[in-house]
Amino acid sequence: MTNQVAVFFLVMAVMFASALAWFSWRLTQLPHDSPDRVGGELRLSQACATLLAVDAAVYAGLAAAAEAVPGAASDVALAGAFAGAALLAHLREPRTALALLAGAFAAHALVDIAHRPGLLPVIAPRWLAVGGASFDLVFAAICFAPLVRR
Repeated sequence: MTNQVAVFFLVMAVMFASALAWFSWRLTQLPHDSPDRVGGELRLSQACATLLAVDAAVYAGLAAAAEAVPGAASDVALAGAFAGAALLAHLREPRTALALLAGAFAAHALVDIAHRPGLLPVIAPRWLAVGGASFDLVFAAICFAPLVRR
């Protein structure tokens, strides 16, 4: 069963990353002051904010399922912080939102990694922590790319 879940997560992550990486790359090809670029940055920030909220919800769900594990409540608090960052991104200008999301995804990768050495309670299988950190870093780069290239 776990292998099926891992494959599903992998396929889902590849689909999301492929589509949004292509969209992010297309944004870098537009002039900096183009209205199409501003609109595209808004759409990209909204899509990535949604993914960050889903990412946070996964760990909140895992923490709820592992409530007997000491310290699992810390993951619920962290999930709330990342969901708050996703909500805040919707309230900011597109470029600011993309910078916020890039930082939040990078921070979430650190949280994923912290589950493995024991800094945070182990509430997920190893493949999910490693895959989640990889997913987060890819999406941090996707959010950051339009901010760098002009």
